Amino acid sequence: YPRERLLLDWRENGGNFVTGIRDQGSCGSCWDFASTAAMESAILTACNLGFGVEWDLSEQYVLSCIDDYLGYSDDCDGGLNSHALIFGVNFEMIDECCFPYQGNDNLDCSEACDDAADTNYSFQNWGTVCYSPSVTAIQDALNNYGPVPCSFDVYEDFDTYGSGVYRHVTGEYEGGHAVLIIGYDDEGEYWIAKNSWGRSWGMQGFFKVAWDSNCDFGRNTRWVSHSGSGYGLHALMEISNMIPETCETLTFTDRSLTEGSNIVEWEWDFEGDGIIDATGPGPHEHVFLEMGNYEPTLRIVDNLGNEDMEVLCDGYYVYYGG
Repeated sequence: YPRERLLLDWRENGGNFVTGIRDQGSCGSCWDFASTAAMESAILTACNLGFGVEWDLSEQYVLSCIDDYLGYSDDCDGGLNSHALIFGVNFEMIDECCFPYQGNDNLDCSEACDDAADTNYSFQNWGTVCYSPSVTAIQDALNNYGPVPCSFDVYEDFDTYGSGVYRHVTGEYEGGHAVLIIGYDDEGEYWIAKNSWGRSWGMQGFFKVAWDSNCDFGRNTRWVSHSGSGYGLHALMEISNMIPETCETLTFTDRSLTEGSNIVEWEWDFEGDGIIDATGPGPHEHVFLEMGNYEPTLRIVDNLGNEDMEVLCDGYYVYYGG
């Protein structure tokens, strides 16, 4: 009988539970980005938010505060994904807007926004999947927990990767690196992973790597879990296209989380210019007429008088469409 093909990709697993590609810049904070990406996916899977919403936690918060809170020396010269997960489980995470990434490990922890304590997210637990690469263990973790961070060795030929299944063949050793494993292809015997070198690298920031990679891919793989509760009121929007073009009709849908209350007011500012473009739950349609960066904003109020706001603080870039 032919071998059954087992394929898992958390971008297409009953929804998209992988957040957008980030760029760590010149700071060696891959350990932070890989683990933060895992925590973002843990929220999406636990809350069943595979609708294309974007959840962006602050890597800078970990980079700046991990030494203050835990006494660890992880910084732009490197660190451990386990330390970032310990931080997330024990001291919680905050939104990117509250402490935007600047790739500077000298920024003081106190530079986080004043209401950081009101925008925090806690995680249940974390653990080690394997210290040395194990296909079975990593596959089990991907199925049971969602995307998982891991480490491997980087050589010169990885820098120039563009597509296909990577396997180290040539080039000098450059150091260790951490990324997020988001799936696998059992027939092709490769992993699907998310890097933190921006969208211009690899396959728009993602890559495939062979199980027999010759670069020790999959060592120090960890898992992290989230309860999916404890948010109270949390504003959250879904946009029909996260990479839109001018003159494209976009749909904005409310996906806000509530616990023990009902939303009674919605205010939508699609362009982030302070002008309310729509009210009510929607969904609403909007067209951007000019290319550029925007900050779509949703403000909600519940029947208990609580309010929350979501701002796509990284900027929502609209491209020119002929």
